Parts: sequence; structure tokens; C-alpha cells
Amino acid sequence: MENIETIKQYINNNNYFDLDAFIKKYYGYVYMITKNYKGINISDEDIEEIVSDVFLAIWKARDNIKKDIPITAYLVRNHQKYTKKQI
Repeated sequence: MENIETIKQYINNNNYFDLDAFIKKYYGYVYMITKNYKGINISDEDIEEIVSDVFLAIWKARDNIKKDIPITAYLVRNHQKYTKKQI
């Protein structure tokens, strides 16, 4: 069975969210899903802004995120939200 990463893997015993490690691991993933979103033509600057917005939204919601939900679910949901705002 596949090991599915969750947000709680980036939170230590002191409830510290390791945002740097999280971004390093998932930046490329969010960048690519943004770039390839429904075949839209979007500038690199807009992609960067969307990617930043996605990670910022997760950071702001870190205390309310269900820690056992797969990370990709949060990334895709936030990506769709911010991509729709850009286009």
C-alpha cells in the first residue's frame, strides 16, 4: 500500500509547522499543476503568485487543517481556488 503524506508529518511535537520543508517538497508539484491547469495560457509571474498564494493559504489555515488528510488534497483545492482568481 502506498504511503500517503499528511500535513501532520510536517508538524513536530511542539505544534511547529515546518513550512520550509513543506514548500521545498511540494513547490514543484504546485507549480506544475498551476502551469498545466486546464490548458490555460498563464505567465510565469502569475504562476509564481498562485503558488505563493497556495502556500500562504495553507500556512494561515495550519491550525484548522485536519492533520490526517492527504497533503495533495489541500494543495489541489487551494490551487484551484487561486487559479480561478487569476484567470
